Amino acid sequence: MRVKLAILTLGVASVLLGLSPSAKADTFQYDFSTNVLGSENIVFTITEPALQPTGDVTSFTSVTSTLAGTITEFVWDSATGDCLGSSLPGLACASFLNSDFGPITFFFTPGSFLSPGSYTSLNGGTTLEINDLGVVGAPEPSSLLLLGCGLFGLLVMASFGSRIRRLAN
Repeated sequence: MRVKLAILTLGVASVLLGLSPSAKADTFQYDFSTNVLGSENIVFTITEPALQPTGDVTSFTSVTSTLAGTITEFVWDSATGDCLGSSLPGLACASFLNSDFGPITFFFTPGSFLSPGSYTSLNGGTTLEINDLGVVGAPEPSSLLLLGCGLFGLLVMASFGSRIRRLAN
């Protein structure tokens, strides 16, 4: 009986973990194509729960640009136009910080970056393409903790269940 109960509990827990929408994250790729520094492609790959209208990341997978040097920060803002010290209120902006030139900022039409697509800068020569690379399996830590506590409870119940029933009688 205890073995059947443990197997049933494990089955239900694994189904619930698989259905949990917050247990997954999307991977977005931000791809700059710019003529400003010569013909250059700079790619940022960021894993987050959903496409955010604004962000400032220093941890990402990036292609180090041969012309722009090592990139250490990437910022985008679809509403206020404030990116790494450059600001044009009412516009969207995207900026990256590199080791050779400092921050390089591009401005876009208001509301850009709210969905995957291709966006062309207002100051010309630059396109930012956002691609949703899809869902990656990233188990939520609290779900795993809950599963572990449940399994521990089952072990305690199996070990001490008969003793507890005898004490209750």
